[in-house]
Amino acid sequence: MEKLKQSYFNLVMIANTIRELWLSKVAVESFLVQVKEDEFYEDRVLVLTINEFHQQTHAIKGFITIQTCAFLEEYKKFHKILPEQINEKQNAIEFKKDIKILLKPAISLIESSWKDLYEARNTLFAHNWRHNDELVMFSNHSLKPSNSPWIDEEFTLLIGIFDNIIYQLQDYRTDYFDEMFNLIKQKSKIKIKHLSRVQTHNDSLKMVNLLKEVMDQELAQIKERQP
Repeated sequence: MEKLKQSYFNLVMIANTIRELWLSKVAVESFLVQVKEDEFYEDRVLVLTINEFHQQTHAIKGFITIQTCAFLEEYKKFHKILPEQINEKQNAIEFKKDIKILLKPAISLIESSWKDLYEARNTLFAHNWRHNDELVMFSNHSLKPSNSPWIDEEFTLLIGIFDNIIYQLQDYRTDYFDEMFNLIKQKSKIKIKHLSRVQTHNDSLKMVNLLKEVMDQELAQIKERQP
């Protein structure tokens, strides 16, 4: 049952990641409302902030799409996992059956609402903006209507679905849920050895500036060779 339990953990973690991603967008929106009401901010700063927010929103929506596909794939994987011990077979069968009954309405709603979810993931967000090895922006594929979540209203539905999934998974196996978060707390206290070329922000900035100088020199030489 250990592998099944780990898959359950992963379902919860992916669903929670999706929820946290959307909360980060909502937090930025709240900040922008404050900016608009504060005369201290100049118009040009406000415009820059709004433009940056639109880019951030696009990135958040893209990653949520990727994570939604990851959740669906983990859900399918969950039902293919076999118990490690023969005497766990019946418990595993009942566990899978319960999860299927519990999550089927949510999974069905996701799949029926957005039939192009995987295509959007593969073409726009995970595979370098390519469709059949052709850049999307240069193909007719970009003109095709996509049935994948895009507007905020759709994400309100999607996040609501995952909120329900998290709640139901927690209520179904409170012991697993508590075990998972206790494990996360324990892991967070462990100091992981990390190899890094930089130790401070100043170190990073120095390396970035040095890189810019080198690349500027290379670009200047290239331009000199141009006819």
